[in-house]
Amino acid sequence: FPENSLAAIAACAEEGAQIAEIDLRQTRDGVLVVLHDASPNKKSNVAHWTLPPDSNLVSDLSWEELQTKFRLVQDSESGKVTPLGIPSFRDVLGVAKACGIHLWLENKGNTPLNEIIQVIQQEDAHDRVILYDTNLQNETMDDMVQKIRSTFMIKTMPSEMT
Repeated sequence: FPENSLAAIAACAEEGAQIAEIDLRQTRDGVLVVLHDASPNKKSNVAHWTLPPDSNLVSDLSWEELQTKFRLVQDSESGKVTPLGIPSFRDVLGVAKACGIHLWLENKGNTPLNEIIQVIQQEDAHDRVILYDTNLQNETMDDMVQKIRSTFMIKTMPSEMT
């Protein structure tokens, strides 16, 4: 199955995995999506048809553009294009809940944590996620701990905690 796809997450759960790692990015119109690279052009498991000439990053594209112009590739060796699109974070949370698998979330872009946490809260997924972020910009750890019951892994210690 293509990496970071709904099918791959379901397959992991079927094989007995307890946790699946996913990468979060945000579209121009604020939709959280699951994709490893900042540019869908760079990802070996993404095929595209027509791109807007000035768009190279997920953050430059709308959710609709990602859904209509890109499809996941089975694997980089075969290059076989699947009917699967780039999934939204909400859809991934739904599949994970249905399958009983936890998620290791890596915030790959500059998406504010409060926006990620808002989706986690709305989907009642706080007990099924581990959130990894290397860029705690405007939020403090106290703010984050009060908003969500989860595990945080950070690359460097925020100055207010040292």
